[in-house]
Amino acid sequence: MKLLRTNSDGTQDLTQLVSRSTWAGDIKSCSRSLEVDLVSLPDVELPEASVDLGDHVAFWGEKDQLFDGFVFSVQTATDARTKTIRSYDRGVYLNNNQGYYRFTNTTPEAVVQQLAGEFGLSLGAIASTGHRLSRNFLGQSLYKIMATGYTLAAAAHRGVG
Repeated sequence: MKLLRTNSDGTQDLTQLVSRSTWAGDIKSCSRSLEVDLVSLPDVELPEASVDLGDHVAFWGEKDQLFDGFVFSVQTATDARTKTIRSYDRGVYLNNNQGYYRFTNTTPEAVVQQLAGEFGLSLGAIASTGHRLSRNFLGQSLYKIMATGYTLAAAAHRGVG
């Protein structure tokens, strides 16, 4: 396991300070989360864990990177011996931002590319459906807009819609 925190002061390896980590989320969820407890023992020779809201956090398992996101909360225990850091990946912005869109004869993959571009999200591979849709979205979360396009394409492929 490896945990790195990056901010304007640079990158700090926090791995040796982690006493607990919980990585959550799956293919059916919009975003992933990471919660870690960092040991803070002033009387022991450990580096001080300097973590602030908005800091970038990257987390690796045995060999693969599992998480890349930002700190949303930092809580210090009453005994000041641990800090609990809660982070979310960029998918959280898809759930928390709403949009008003009209798509005409557009593929779900083009919708995803447009929304990602407008909100500065980088994309990996996008599933290609070839299905075209026309639909209005009024005050819907970006995630719901994206998911609706792929849901309609899947229904059309199965002959449901």
